[in-house]
Amino acid sequence: MPTSSQRNGATESPGAMSRPVPPPGLPGEQENTRTADLLNLVIPSSMLLTVLLLVGSFIGDNTPTTPKVIGIGWLGLLTVGWWMVRKGAVHRVSIVLTVLLFLVITAVNLSLGTIRAPITALYVSWVILTGMFFHRSGIFIATAASSVSIGGLILAENAGLLPIPDTSVGVTQWVNYTGLFMLTASLVYHGNRLTEKALAQANGEIEKRKQTEIELNKLTRAVDQSPASILITDLDGNIEYVNPRFTAVTGYTLEEVVGKNPRFLQSGQMSEQVYQDLWRSLAAGNEWRGELVNRKKDGTLHQESMVISAIKNSDGMEIHYLAVREDITERKQAEEALRVSEARHRMLADNARDVIWTMAPDGRITYISPSIEQVRGFTAEEAMQQTIEEIHPPSSQAVSLGYFTRLIADLAAGRAPQSFRGELEYLCKDGSTIWTEVMAHPILSQGQLVEILGVTRDISEHKRLVLELQQAKEAAEQANAALQHANTELAKIATTDALTGIWNRRHFLEMANTLKLQATRYGHSLSLLLLDIDHFKSINDRHGHPIGDQVLIELSRRLQPAVRATDVLARWGGEEFVLLSPGCGAHEAVRLAEKLRALVADRPFAGVGGVTISLGAAELQPNEPIESLFKRVDIALYEAKAAGRNTVRAG
Repeated sequence: MPTSSQRNGATESPGAMSRPVPPPGLPGEQENTRTADLLNLVIPSSMLLTVLLLVGSFIGDNTPTTPKVIGIGWLGLLTVGWWMVRKGAVHRVSIVLTVLLFLVITAVNLSLGTIRAPITALYVSWVILTGMFFHRSGIFIATAASSVSIGGLILAENAGLLPIPDTSVGVTQWVNYTGLFMLTASLVYHGNRLTEKALAQANGEIEKRKQTEIELNKLTRAVDQSPASILITDLDGNIEYVNPRFTAVTGYTLEEVVGKNPRFLQSGQMSEQVYQDLWRSLAAGNEWRGELVNRKKDGTLHQESMVISAIKNSDGMEIHYLAVREDITERKQAEEALRVSEARHRMLADNARDVIWTMAPDGRITYISPSIEQVRGFTAEEAMQQTIEEIHPPSSQAVSLGYFTRLIADLAAGRAPQSFRGELEYLCKDGSTIWTEVMAHPILSQGQLVEILGVTRDISEHKRLVLELQQAKEAAEQANAALQHANTELAKIATTDALTGIWNRRHFLEMANTLKLQATRYGHSLSLLLLDIDHFKSINDRHGHPIGDQVLIELSRRLQPAVRATDVLARWGGEEFVLLSPGCGAHEAVRLAEKLRALVADRPFAGVGGVTISLGAAELQPNEPIESLFKRVDIALYEAKAAGRNTVRAG
């Protein structure tokens, strides 16, 4: 949300409240806003300087009247200019002020009759001011105008056209002043150029950061918006993070649970054996799946289906535990309701609530129970008159006719006919359909088919519940897969360098401490290499930062195949890279450093040409802190640089 210090797209600096005149609001004109800021500094400063010069001229008795008049007029012009800046005439005031300042300086010098007067030095300030107002063109014009003015004053003075000075001047003073103007102009030019480059680079970095934040926000939203409760703990089981779904289900906020062990959620209704099996599975490096009864903040119980697994870093080391919890209370209640419903239907079936029917060998329905009206809406008399097309939709017609075809074929071949059990869809009187489970058994007499006895049971509700359960299961699996992907991406972002793809500084420091402990415990050697690209700044300055980035990427590609799988290669920062090599002594480290140096120097880089690196190498000494090892390698790298670069030094 914009604050009161942001007006019309121009943002004031923190010190804007102390300015005598606030910059006018000029939407989309950043250059005018910059000029207004400059005028806010120049006009009050010039007024103060003019007042001081006037006071000095009136106190002394050697100052002619003309400079005094000019000073008073100049003070009035500054006052008018300040008023015009308030009205928004920024560009006009900057032009008029620059021209008038040159004329005032020249007029005062003419009236004094000597270029050695202090007023002459104001040409230097005028050159700087003009350069800041009008950039390169202002620098060139102001330098030339000042040089011509000084030269003209010198010629006029030597020709006797000006009041006689106390000491003669000549070409030497003109050359000195011109050199001063050129130096000042050069400083202003380079200052502006460096500022513009720094701003452009800063904007690029800000844009990259924004893109990274967007990607991180996507992954964060995927976790935060997950339909499953997500809980992350450290290896001791202490909670580090829960997502909003966890809060919605349990009633506990993130602040209330961070640092606690999840055992406070236990309901007390699960056997201790369940939790022992859970930790035994995790300790073995396996995933645990199961169902638990837990307690919410308000004391109510709920059932959860849970998957707990370890989060591993890129080296396969377990660093956290992840629990994906799905509240299955409603599903369990639905299953219980289904179980009760099935029991109820079984009881109803025992009491002839199912549709019982018989059929003659020619396909005529000879009997149907009155319960048919509750199932399909037809009375028993109506249902007995229906054809198969009026009973089943086409797909179920095909199943039913297929059974009768096999039944007749079995009887004709002398085979024992088989019963039928399957699901068929029925047409109802209101135009809807229902799914039923149909059981049909052929009744034989002396090898002849007498009739078919069938029982039809309505299973529409069961089908609906099964479908809903299947959909819920698929949704949970999709959410779990999305979470696993999000965790993988988060781990990758946290441990790798975004530009080169190798390990970043943070991951390297974690591995350095781990490998140092291992080397100390088992008495193994451990060496550290620190390398730096020679003259990398000149590569950026000459070819641009995109080419510089390509050099860093290409360098990483060359180094990776040259080191062992157990070595840890990382980007330390800027153009510096580090390599930690376990089981490698001091001599082997120097040989490895020479190998890497030659690998880089022997083949040119695209768009740049020859690139070299300097390296420092050192072996970890017994009981030496890791910080001391880094310091020794850094000193060795400095010595390699001092020795002419493209070389290796041991620390």
